[in-house]
Amino acid sequence: MAYDFTTIVSRKQTGSTKWNAMYEQNPNVPEGVFPLSVADMELKNPPQIAEGVGEYLKNSVLGYTDPTPRFYDAIAHWQKRRNQWDIQPEWIVDYPGVVPAFFHLTKFLTQPGDGVLLLTPVYYPFYEAVRNSGRTLVESALLYQDGYYTIDFADLEAKAQDPRTKLLLFCSPHNPVGRLWTQEELEKVGQICLENGVRIISDEIHSDLVLTKKRRHIPFASLSEDLAQNIVTCNAPSKTFNLAGMITSYLVIPNPEIRALVLAGRRREGTFHCNIAGYRALEIAYDACEDWLEELL
Repeated sequence: MAYDFTTIVSRKQTGSTKWNAMYEQNPNVPEGVFPLSVADMELKNPPQIAEGVGEYLKNSVLGYTDPTPRFYDAIAHWQKRRNQWDIQPEWIVDYPGVVPAFFHLTKFLTQPGDGVLLLTPVYYPFYEAVRNSGRTLVESALLYQDGYYTIDFADLEAKAQDPRTKLLLFCSPHNPVGRLWTQEELEKVGQICLENGVRIISDEIHSDLVLTKKRRHIPFASLSEDLAQNIVTCNAPSKTFNLAGMITSYLVIPNPEIRALVLAGRRREGTFHCNIAGYRALEIAYDACEDWLEELL
């Protein structure tokens, strides 16, 4: 099927966060200028999502709603097809956004004053998640040479060895430097964290947007059972299918003790449900829109 990736959809006066911000800074921006400040697309969504969600809403009662087995199955099947990662439905925790998730997880998995490692430069809410929770920011700067970023493993290991460092907030693929980490890099990072008792939150929200056929995204937690038990993976269809407004994401937590901590913490934070339409949008995207993604790429 040939999808429409060329129609220009005006988001002016629609409440679009990034368009509003652009006009607040310069009300006289001429027609034809597009803001590149926030990672969502001006492209039309896959038509299956609009049609399927519309039909669902016409025939549903819009009350408090939890995920159905189809939600969990759609995620598990997607990760298996795209990333060769076998996950169990019971490992999945629905969450209203990846950013709220890692803000909360930082608090759930550490204590005030604990050190939280970031590989910098990194997506700016990572810094806010650490500072706003009363934790200590620990930066390990990426090395930049010949237009390419790599990890300073000696520096990362030295900072992970500090007994006050309890958590690594990791970004894979890395935002904003665009690195698709290799298996060797992931294994080195994982081993450093395992040897020093540092838990990992891995934000993998951009993992479907890999533009080369020569390499693929590797889910960090898929590399070994030891790593799976030490990692909370955050993901969503929002970047892949332009669904950020649906406020629906998910965590994959194989470790039952960590999962119990997260579920208890989520309740303390008063975070109970995602968007009812978001559950359905995720299911349709993962079950019926893979060909749209392939055309997009």
